Amino acid sequence: MKNKSIFRHSADSTWGLLMVTLALATAVAACTGAGASSAKIVTKTVDYEQGGIPLEGTVVFDESSNIKRPGVLVVHQWMGLGDYVRKRSEMLARLGYNVFAADIYGK
Repeated sequence: MKNKSIFRHSADSTWGLLMVTLALATAVAACTGAGASSAKIVTKTVDYEQGGIPLEGTVVFDESSNIKRPGVLVVHQWMGLGDYVRKRSEMLARLGYNVFAADIYGK
């Protein structure tokens, strides 16, 4: 029983840290002008293979800037790589990240 409590606390702490990180990233983007109307968000489909299984991911980035940016790997929910994941990937790209939304099911 004690382990469940520790695990839950750990998960809550991780979630809280993630939320603080996203809030800081949003604040930095707002202060630096990232995500401004000059952003040109590009979405490209990428075909790749893992273990002989053909997969199709999505790369999203801001083409209007050539500075180095951190990357974010987005893994979809159980329903697969859909509109929700693509929209979230676009939102992250507007915040200044290069995003790869992976496909874990295959074509």
